[in-house]
Amino acid sequence: MNKSNKNIEIITGDFFPSWTFALAFVLVIGAVVAVGYQMLFSYVQVFTEQLITFLFAAFSIVVSAVIWFSKKFFEFNPDAKHYRNGFYLFGFKLGKWQSLEIGKAYIAFQRYTENIHFTYGGLYNKSVDDTIFEIRLVYPDLSFKTLVSGRDFKSVAMMIQLGKILSLIYKVEFNDYVKGIIRKEIRKK
Repeated sequence: MNKSNKNIEIITGDFFPSWTFALAFVLVIGAVVAVGYQMLFSYVQVFTEQLITFLFAAFSIVVSAVIWFSKKFFEFNPDAKHYRNGFYLFGFKLGKWQSLEIGKAYIAFQRYTENIHFTYGGLYNKSVDDTIFEIRLVYPDLSFKTLVSGRDFKSVAMMIQLGKILSLIYKVEFNDYVKGIIRKEIRKK
């Protein structure tokens, strides 16, 4: 009797772009102001106004919670050789399963630095550097397909494990271009 392998799951980062976090914050502030106005300054209590205020507040809080707590995730099923990228929220996963065909590619674990430049109304400029780690399928013509990328220590460790498992399953080369990153992070802590 064959024992089935456990799926490899990597939860990497925020699903929504950073500007949506500001939008969610504005929605929550709007909900608080609307409810506060309704409670303190509305002398005529009309059921319709109360219902609209309540619905706006509930909608704002639900949308904000989804934006704040949603994560990207990657899952690989070693038995079926399928993977999915998707949306993860409170244990709920949504993503379409796809067959993982490697062909003549090899697997690479790499990192690069992403530079983000913020300008605040022309008054203040700030650049932020962030290190991104990726598992890539690299083809003979040096083009590549990114399977999963992440920033945090836990997802980086899972990416290395994923690369090694993919290498064993597909019998292809695994190149770790960031050797020793896990040991260095463990020593820091």
